[in-house]
Amino acid sequence: ATQLLGVMLRQGLVNPLEVLPHIVALLGDSSPDIRGEALRLLLVEDEKHPDFLKTRMLEGLCVTFQFQKKIFGGPSPLLQAPETNAGSGASNALSVFSGVYASCIRANRSKRVNMLRGLLGLFNEKRAKEVSDIFRKLEQPKDANPTSAGSNGKHKRHVRRAGANGDGKKDPLNIEFLGFVAQTLAHLPYDVQEEPLFIIYTINRFVTYEGSSIVDSFKKLLQSSNVTVNDSDDDEPGPSTDSMELVSPATSSSSASTGEKENEGGVNHAALRSKCEGSIGVCMLVRLKNFLKHVYQLKDAKCESYEPNTTAKASERPIYRPEAVPDLTLPDATSLAKEEISVEELLAQYQQLKRMMADESADFKLSTVKPGAKRGRKGSAVSAADAEADADMPEIMREAGVTAPTPKASKARGGKKSTTAKKKKKRRKKAVLVEDSGDEAGGMEDSEDSDYNG
Repeated sequence: ATQLLGVMLRQGLVNPLEVLPHIVALLGDSSPDIRGEALRLLLVEDEKHPDFLKTRMLEGLCVTFQFQKKIFGGPSPLLQAPETNAGSGASNALSVFSGVYASCIRANRSKRVNMLRGLLGLFNEKRAKEVSDIFRKLEQPKDANPTSAGSNGKHKRHVRRAGANGDGKKDPLNIEFLGFVAQTLAHLPYDVQEEPLFIIYTINRFVTYEGSSIVDSFKKLLQSSNVTVNDSDDDEPGPSTDSMELVSPATSSSSASTGEKENEGGVNHAALRSKCEGSIGVCMLVRLKNFLKHVYQLKDAKCESYEPNTTAKASERPIYRPEAVPDLTLPDATSLAKEEISVEELLAQYQQLKRMMADESADFKLSTVKPGAKRGRKGSAVSAADAEADADMPEIMREAGVTAPTPKASKARGGKKSTTAKKKKKRRKKAVLVEDSGDEAGGMEDSEDSDYNG
């Protein structure tokens, strides 16, 4: 079947854009022959159409995820090497997309950066709808589309709107799919230092803003639901951030589920579940960052000094990958499979996320002042604007000492100088015009007098 698909592609009988996601999904097959043939087809199509693969890579991941769940009973993002040491906690496993990444994406920096940024962006709640739409499209039967030309477009628009937001609620994060993506990012065959450094840089920026916002809104939701949040417990030594032990409802006789609280105190159960999903996604990113720093031996100073906009030769140096790579341990998301999440599990998830961010507060702190920038005489005005901007920031960002950007202060520093310079320039132009007009007038008078005298 794979060879027949290659023949149809060569003869132009199928559209490559429609077939590429399914060829990418064949990379996750258990047969080495099928994986090799699928990789060969992808190499041929990438040589013909270099821009097609990057536009279909996200859909290819979704098709692979769904294909493995239906065929193998669950997603399997890694290919285990034959020499894997069982029980040692380390393996030579690589991602199922290692071949296509190394052959089609890794050599081109623009392709590489766009792919890594796109995969990391899937952890944002704003892209949950995009992922849900792809899965809904894959699950929709092919014969459900109408054949009549008159109502084809209207029906498609109606189905898309109803499927995306038919009940007026936001699409939730697919935590199982995000775990598939995290494992893929952890086990891609990186070749230069910039690849893991870019992932770490992007995670730090994302967690600084989105993670802090989730912690702050999570706390407010718990407090509004009459749940006592003791922040003093976060400062005390707790369980390691590598363990995700949630309290089971059966361990406490006084535990009340969020469904019962919803009937009693008006708890927003959907919002609490959404924040719990977002916090688990952030915890996945934090563990992925620590995994890459440990495997590739990246020091904190190198991670802090990396800037993606500057193409330094140091970032393009070859990177050392150990033969035995440890396994990436993901957070426990079993509580999300329940219809009702207990209050203890919600509190444990909130404290786990806040503790993770507090343990690495140095990484989750962004400076908005450019290095070497000098402050003018408007320093007092700038500090006042900073104080106003900080008041609108999430509470945990203020505790960590993160400085908020101040667009008003930048206008105060640069606006007056630019206006003064423009006024001076206009005065100089007027003076030059007056002098020129005076010289021309004097020349005209001299010529008239000479004509008259002559």
